[in-house]
Amino acid sequence: MDVLVVDDQDAVREVLAELLEDVGLDVAEAASGEEALSRIARSGPPDVLVTDLDLGSGVSGLRLADDIAQQWPDVGIVFISGRPWLMAQHKLRPQERFLEKPCPFGELLDAVESLRPH
Repeated sequence: MDVLVVDDQDAVREVLAELLEDVGLDVAEAASGEEALSRIARSGPPDVLVTDLDLGSGVSGLRLADDIAQQWPDVGIVFISGRPWLMAQHKLRPQERFLEKPCPFGELLDAVESLRPH
């Protein structure tokens, strides 16, 4: 899979996934950090993880990204959030990007493409 989109808001997740699929990417979806980790355990890691920071109760987007980065350091990670202050204590790694919601689709696509292996 090229991209795994993780967002607890169904409408947001579905729109992001559809837009990425429309440009030819192989996209999977997860509604929570736990679901994302389970999907990765079954199918392997994506090239790029696109995750909201606030995923409701349970594993946060930051925690999900940390778990993935520890096991698969080559996975690109795009954080998206309408709550940028949640990133205050996180220093972006070279393979990470942050976009504030709502972000233009072109910015998301540029971030994903910049992190995909070529």
